[in-house]
Amino acid sequence: MTRGMDVKGVRNVINYDKPPYIKTYIHRAGRTARAGNHGRCFTLLHEDEVKQFKKLLKKADIDSCPTYTVPSDSVQSLRSTYDEALEKLKESVEVETFKKQKAGIKSSIKRKR
Repeated sequence: MTRGMDVKGVRNVINYDKPPYIKTYIHRAGRTARAGNHGRCFTLLHEDEVKQFKKLLKKADIDSCPTYTVPSDSVQSLRSTYDEALEKLKESVEVETFKKQKAGIKSSIKRKR
C-alpha cells in the first residue's frame, strides 16, 4: 500500500511477510493509528525469522513483542476468509487509488486555469 492511502476503519494490520526494514514495519503498523485511533499489528513469521524480527524491533526501541504459535491446521481452515479479505482489500485500494487520481486531475485542471 502506498503512502498517503487511508482505508477507513483499519484496526488491525497483518504482515504476511517480515518487513525488510524497520521503517517499512512502522509504516505498515501506522495504518492502525490514523487520526488518534488505536489498533494492533500482527506479523506472521516462520520460527527461524523470529530472532531476526526482534532485532529489527530493537532498532525502534520496541522491546516487547509477544510470540504466539499457531498450528498449521488452524491457518488452513482460515484460507477462504483470507481470500475474501484480500479481495475486499483489493477493491478498497482500487477505489482509493481512483479517488486520488481523480483529485489529481481536478487540481491539475485548476492550475491550468
